[in-house]
Amino acid sequence: AAQGAAKSFASVYLDRAFAVPTSVIGTVVSVGMGASVAAALAGGRLGRRLSSGKVMLIGSAIIAAGLALIGLGPSLPLAMLGVVLVYGLLGLWRPAYQAAQMQVAPPEARGTVSGISAMAMSVGYGAMSYSGGLIAEGAGYPAVFVTGASVALLAALLAGVLSQRMGRAR
Repeated sequence: AAQGAAKSFASVYLDRAFAVPTSVIGTVVSVGMGASVAAALAGGRLGRRLSSGKVMLIGSAIIAAGLALIGLGPSLPLAMLGVVLVYGLLGLWRPAYQAAQMQVAPPEARGTVSGISAMAMSVGYGAMSYSGGLIAEGAGYPAVFVTGASVALLAALLAGVLSQRMGRAR
């Protein structure tokens, strides 16, 4: 849901609130996607030092900070930085998420767990896309990003719990 807030509404927000040209919005998103590649490449090294749950916790917390910058940042540079952070950290978060779901499931259940996880992510994304439109209409775009940041913080909390449980299970 947190990524849905950014991917569904950040470009529109930059356009409507700051009158950023489409080419500049595309450049900002492209920088974020490039940062995602760098984060994904760094993820393996980080994953050797930290559990998948802890990498998810860190990634979720930084995604929440990025969404807060978009929604609460009083300036265009902060909003753009927030977009880059969210897009960039998804490259770190997603592989850790996939590793964690495989670590918690026995081999015979991994296909089912993967399918349930993909469905849950899609439902979260869709719910944020739909409700975000209603939130933007009623309370403005910043409220969408604050909602997304709240969801990302909840994800960070759940990742911390997952990390502790996985550590105890070992």
